[in-house]
Amino acid sequence: MKSFAHITLAGFLTLTLFACPQPQPQPPATVTVSAASNAYGTISPSSRVVKSGETTTFTITPNAQYLPTVTGCGGSLSGNTYTTGTITAACSVNATFNVPAGTTGNTSFDVTGNGVQQVGRTSKYKVSGLSAPAAGRPLVIYLHGDGGNNINVPSAYSEWSDHQAAVIVAPQGLGGTATWNFRMDGRNPNSTLDVKPPLGIDDVAFIKEIITRGTNAMIPLFGAGNVIDPTKVFVVGESRGAGMAYVLYAHPDTKNLITAIAPISGTFFCSTLRPGRGIPSPTNPVPVYVLSQDSDEVCGEDGTFGYFTPKSNLYVRTNPPRIFDVHATDDFPSTAAPALDDEFGNLILMTKQWAKTSNNCLEPLPSANPVFANATINGKTVSAYRQRNTGNTAACAADVTFFIVQGGGHVPGGYAERVVKWFFGQYNTATNTFN
Repeated sequence: MKSFAHITLAGFLTLTLFACPQPQPQPPATVTVSAASNAYGTISPSSRVVKSGETTTFTITPNAQYLPTVTGCGGSLSGNTYTTGTITAACSVNATFNVPAGTTGNTSFDVTGNGVQQVGRTSKYKVSGLSAPAAGRPLVIYLHGDGGNNINVPSAYSEWSDHQAAVIVAPQGLGGTATWNFRMDGRNPNSTLDVKPPLGIDDVAFIKEIITRGTNAMIPLFGAGNVIDPTKVFVVGESRGAGMAYVLYAHPDTKNLITAIAPISGTFFCSTLRPGRGIPSPTNPVPVYVLSQDSDEVCGEDGTFGYFTPKSNLYVRTNPPRIFDVHATDDFPSTAAPALDDEFGNLILMTKQWAKTSNNCLEPLPSANPVFANATINGKTVSAYRQRNTGNTAACAADVTFFIVQGGGHVPGGYAERVVKWFFGQYNTATNTFN
């Protein structure tokens, strides 16, 4: 009996154990690791699905000469392989491809213009860390506004210039307000009309000297090996610097040295006394000028309505004009729809002349209707107007665009990327798209 009971109990226990369900092992949880990069290289794949507790890898491929910086998911970069840390939750890997550190420097030289010697005109520059193209480096000239200075090359513009293997240079204005003599016929050393900057200062001669020295391999203005490509010289100016950009683009000494300009909140003046701004209307009558000390030197003549306007020969260019003008509707917040109005009348008349040029081109298309309206750019409402020549030849390929910014303040901000990429054909002002 005793032996039977033991056997029975053992058998029961054995049967019982085999009858109980056994716990099944669960598969490890999976986690998605995403990846992204900027435009100057790639990271692949764009995502991976990995088991929790494991690591994974991504391949990093910079564009030529660019340096990668990769972060995220607790990983590290070795060669072109980024290995994450242990993955326990969804995370992202971000690759940024940067231009190698460039060089910075200062220039200082004497300039003589209008019979006046300017001693020690200065500028600051930055050279991209990318290798110089075979044809030479592009040059971006930045002109500050009233009271501005060139303590530092503007970082917003230098960042995008770096990607173009360019040199960006910031010349320094003169006078108590560090400004530019941006009235073309106000450069007369005998003038009593222009009181700032100092009388007779010839800023056209100063900027021309920067371009001339920069494009001359025998005068390494920006350092050995950094000769400027004369077909890629661009000027961006803000406020009075924008007015100076217009002067440079029209003046006989510089107009064929400059490829394109981007004036931001500035206009074209011939002289102090005769500003040549606007168009006559019942609310904007023709002004009466008594003095004409600065008149008819290089720039101006009396126009049809009595306004002092630029001479037609100023618009004669070797190459088609390219102008990207950015203006606010006014200097203060505004609820008015962004549109061309009397304030821009003189610029409209002038840019139509530029768009027509001197190459027997047909009249430019009217700019009454925007190419796009009420787009949101940098948090502001913007409409764009374009002067396009109707000729089909390369000589008539004018590209003149106005951006009117609603309530953008005196100098609308945030346009550095658009301006620089437009210089290099990577931004379309007619569609507000990057190429």
